[in-house]
Amino acid sequence: MTKPSLSSPNRPIGVSVLALLLFLVGGIWLLATIVLPLMGVTLVPWYVYLAAAAYFLIVGWGLWGVRRWAYITALLMCVVLFYYLLRTAIVLQQNVLLPFLLVAAIFGYMLQSRVRAAFLAPPGTQAGDGEPVVGGDEEQTMDAQRTISDTPTTLDEGEC
Repeated sequence: MTKPSLSSPNRPIGVSVLALLLFLVGGIWLLATIVLPLMGVTLVPWYVYLAAAAYFLIVGWGLWGVRRWAYITALLMCVVLFYYLLRTAIVLQQNVLLPFLLVAAIFGYMLQSRVRAAFLAPPGTQAGDGEPVVGGDEEQTMDAQRTISDTPTTLDEGEC
C-alpha cells in the first residue's frame, strides 16, 4: 500500500502549500465569525467575516484541485493585496515590507511556467505533455493500429 502524497502529479508542491495556507486563513476567519460577535466586538457585521472565510476556503479548494479559475483568482488576489499594501504604506505610513515580499513571492511563484502549465493545461491532459490522461493505453493501441492499417503493404515477387 502506498502512502498518499501531499502533491498530486499535476499539482506543484508550492501550490499545495499555498492551498493549505488558504485553508488555514479561511479557518481563522471562520473562527472570527463565531468568536468576535460572542465577545461583543462589532467592528463589522458577522457576515463580512463569513464571506471572507468562504472566499479563502473556496480559493484554497480550487488551488488544491488545480482549477483554472482558482489560478486566476489567486493572481487577482495578489494584485488586490499589492494595492492595499501600497495604500497602507502611503496613507497610514506603516512598514509593509514583509507582507509585500510575501505577496510578491506568491505572485512570482504562480507566474512560473511549470505552475502556469499545471493550471492552464487543456482538460484531460497533464501539464507538460500533450498526452491524454484518460484511457492512455487504449488510445496508444488505437494509434498504433491506425498507423499499421494506413501503411501500404507490398508483396515481393517471390511471396505470391
